[in-house]
Parts: sequence; C-alpha cells; structure tokens
Amino acid sequence: MDWNNVFESFCTAIKLPESPSVDDCKNASILFCAYLTRQGYSGALAQSVKEHFEQYLYNKIEIIGKDFKFYKTFINLMDTDFEIDDQQKVFTSDPGFRKRLMEGYIDARLIKEIAPYYAMLVKKPQKLEVDLESGYMALDLATNTWYFCSNTLMVDVDSYKMENGQDVDIKSILPHCMCQIEQVIENFKDIDHCDFESGIRRKATWMNYKCKHGGKTGRKVIPECQFHWCTYKSRNGWHAFLLSHNLDPKSDVAIQLLIEAQADLFYIVFCYLRYWSVRLNRKEGEVVGKDGMYPFLGDMIKGKIIKRDKTSKVLEGNIFNVNLHLKFAEMCKNERPVIGSGKDK
Repeated sequence: MDWNNVFESFCTAIKLPESPSVDDCKNASILFCAYLTRQGYSGALAQSVKEHFEQYLYNKIEIIGKDFKFYKTFINLMDTDFEIDDQQKVFTSDPGFRKRLMEGYIDARLIKEIAPYYAMLVKKPQKLEVDLESGYMALDLATNTWYFCSNTLMVDVDSYKMENGQDVDIKSILPHCMCQIEQVIENFKDIDHCDFESGIRRKATWMNYKCKHGGKTGRKVIPECQFHWCTYKSRNGWHAFLLSHNLDPKSDVAIQLLIEAQADLFYIVFCYLRYWSVRLNRKEGEVVGKDGMYPFLGDMIKGKIIKRDKTSKVLEGNIFNVNLHLKFAEMCKNERPVIGSGKDK
C-alpha cells in the first residue's frame, strides 16, 4: 500500500493546513490512530504506520516562522536583568561553595535564590535551527553544543556525580506521584538545609510519603497524581521524560521533583532558568551505538517497567517532544563534538 497517498488523503479529509502548527499535528496524529483502529490495524504494524505518519507530519511543519515561538522563552531570558549582589557574586563563584551546594541537601527555595548568579552560564550566543510551539533546537556557539529545549520535564542524572561514582537504579530513584513531591515541600524543615561543613550529599525523601489519592480496593483507578515516565540510557547515566504531566519549570513542584530524582544541581538551575534541555551531539570520545545516542530503556510507573497502551495516561504533546529529541539526536550524532567536554564525562 502507498501510505503516502493514504496520509495525503487523510490530511485533506481532516482539512489539515498546508503549514500546520504542532498542535494541528498532534490532533491529526490522534485522529489517525482512531482511523487505523477502525480499519482493523493493530500491534506492531499500526505502530509502524503511526510513526511514518508522524514523520510525514513533521516534514510539513514550518520549522522557523516569521515570529519566535518557543525560542521566545530564551529571548526573554537574555533580556532579563537579574538583581545581583556583588558580595554574594564573589561568594557563589567560589568552587568550594559550588561543591558544598552539590553535596548538601537543597530545596526549591535555594535553587531560586542562587539561579541568578549562574544565569551567565546560560546566556550565550545561540544559532536557532528549529522553532516550534513546544520546543526549539539550537546550537550553543560557545561550546558547540546542539540541544533541544522543550516544555516536557526531563530528569538528567549522571552516575559519576553520584555518591562513590556508582551507577544508579532508576527504578528506585524516580518519584511515583505528584502528591509525594508536594508532601516533601510541605514538610521541609530548616534543619534539613545544607550542612556545608559535613559535605553530606543530599538524599531523596519522597519515598517517605504515600500517595494520597490511590485507587479503591478492587478497582483499577489511575490517580491523577501518578507519574508516567519514559526512560533512556545516556552516556554516563540516564534521562527520564515525564509523559503524564505538564509543569512550570519555575514552580516549587517542578524544581523539587528534579532534586528528589537526584538530578545534577546545575542542571536543575539551568532548567529553572530556561526550561528542560537535552544534548543532541556527541561529547569527545563518545561513540554512538546501533541504538542511537540514547537507547530506550522503557516506560515506567511506580518503579516498574511497563508497556504503554491506550489506557496509559500520557499527554500527546510530551510524546511528540520525546520523539523529536530522538529525531534531532539522530540528525546531530555526526556533528562536531561538544568543545571542552572531556573524554571521561
């Protein structure tokens, strides 16, 4: 079957614009899935056809329009003049202070207080390549880092930065639900703040709290607060995308979620400043395997790998962004490596 003709006829039937927006494509994808079901397609074949249709849609999207879309978030950051205390600026630039921050327990309040002092690490010349409503792809000209920045929350953890440099079990680290993070924030005490002298690395506490909205006995109820993750292996750790919720990167919940998931401190700060970003090109010495830059590990709910199906509570916009990051990583895998990235990290 000539699926391109099918795609074209379907888009004509649903009156898809010639230059569709990302939202137009999301809606078209949902309608096409329903169409495949009515036609009796299922399983691997239906998934393959759906992926080809999404590629067909992607090729129709206007990648850079006359007006900035999501890239406007970066423009706004560049235009922001943060209030900086010169005395504190000297203090926060001290490598020893940075080390103590990364080793000590931190909360959302502290991230918001220190972020302005590290904004200059993000406010650098960029080359915009793709600009959509939900994210943009650009090149950091200072470090030659190709990256994708979007409104889908991503947790980035590097094992070598963990205690004793040990690998981490993602099933035990990713929080299970929203209300656990809310309880962490509600019960945070001053005594838990950074102990700079001891240098004890921060510990997650979300597992100390139970979900407040669990389903009733005998009924399969998925609480609205439950997190659905999509996980990938990175060079020295892993990435986890939150498919079930959209969060504001400047909210206490979004910040504390990254802290509880043991993300790197500077990654948390940068996400607070400019949304969630993922690197697309290689670091020095990095070899991309047959499974791509970021091999898929699986979808995860409550610490267990699961198979996503039609009952899964996921947002199409987040799935769209996750698929885009894989597509962009494939496009950039042979680009010149990140400058000064080192061979070991």
